[in-house]
Order: sequence, then structure tokens, then C-alpha cells
Amino acid sequence: MATRMRFQENIGLSADHNQFGQALAQSGSKYGAPVVREGLFTRSLYVDAFGIQSSMRRSDPLTLDLSYSRAMMSFQLFHPDPKDILIVGLGGRSLSKYCFHKLPSSRTTTVEIDDRVISLREWFSHRSQKDSKSCMPTR
Repeated sequence: MATRMRFQENIGLSADHNQFGQALAQSGSKYGAPVVREGLFTRSLYVDAFGIQSSMRRSDPLTLDLSYSRAMMSFQLFHPDPKDILIVGLGGRSLSKYCFHKLPSSRTTTVEIDDRVISLREWFSHRSQKDSKSCMPTR
């Protein structure tokens, strides 16, 4: 752990490495904007050169493909049928789609601050009438 911290200090990164992503976004490089990448079996949203935000299996778009997405839904172990769900950050819509289809009695609201991410939402669609208005831009 101490070695990792010294390495971060030597190259000027914070513990969460967010400064690098912010620098890329501010530089106007192609990695500063969200990018959709098509794989053989998946479609993924990247927010910088190294950070995958969301991934969707093309054969099963309602499945949570990334382990951290599944971990975020672990609240269901303790609260299996919530009345309201607030998702902060749209990403590739994996959490929103999952909630709309697996927790239909819950009222799900998704908010997103980045218009560029909102503009890519159709790439990750598997929409019903109910979730077509699920994302609210915030500023």
C-alpha cells in the first residue's frame, strides 16, 4: 500500500486517479468525450481512454454485464421491492434498464449532468413505453 501511494505522489495522481480523466476531458482530446465501442458480443461506453462506464451484452441487453453494476444492485438482498429508485448518472443505461424490467413496481428516476452521455442513450436502448422518459438532464 505504501509503495502504491509513493508511486501516485511521484506521478502526481490523486488516490482516485480522477485528475487524469479530468485533464483528458479538458484537453479536448477524443478521449475526453464519452465513446461507444462495439465488440463482437458487447457494446460499451467509455468515458476516457481507460475507464469503461457501462457494457451491454448484445444478445441479452437486460443482463448486468459488469461486476460493479451487479454490485450496485446488491441492495435487493435487503430491500427486494423498493418503492422509489434514484440512479445518479445514466452511463449506458444498464442500471436503468435492469430496474425498469426487473423491478417493475418501483418508480425509477435517472438523472444525468452530461448532455453528451444523454445523446448516446439510444445506442444502449431496449426500451419500453414506460422507460422512454426515464432520464432527466440536470444542471
